[in-house]
Amino acid sequence: VSMASRHFSTIIHRLKLDYPIIGRADCRGMAAGIELINQETGRPDPLLARRISNLALQKPVTLSGSRYGMILSVGGFFENAFLLSPSLFITEQELDLFDVLIRHYLDETTGK
Repeated sequence: VSMASRHFSTIIHRLKLDYPIIGRADCRGMAAGIELINQETGRPDPLLARRISNLALQKPVTLSGSRYGMILSVGGFFENAFLLSPSLFITEQELDLFDVLIRHYLDETTGK
């Protein structure tokens, strides 16, 4: 679990560095929260969080002949955060797939 936990934490913190719409990204073990904000105002953006969450559910991505989507739970005080808690048995390869998928949905929503 500790190797996967470090890998998960690295992915979460790189997302924060790469996407200005992520206001805060915290990771503790195999639990993480990613807060989405309005890039211009810095204020919580619950509509953006919901839009990305819905897109991940409704538009699967095809990679290597397989279709993948994501279930992104939205919560937090302003309903603008993804609450992530992958399985304790997740592999680094599966975490890399998570990274590819979440970046795809962030890019598609923000027009990157």
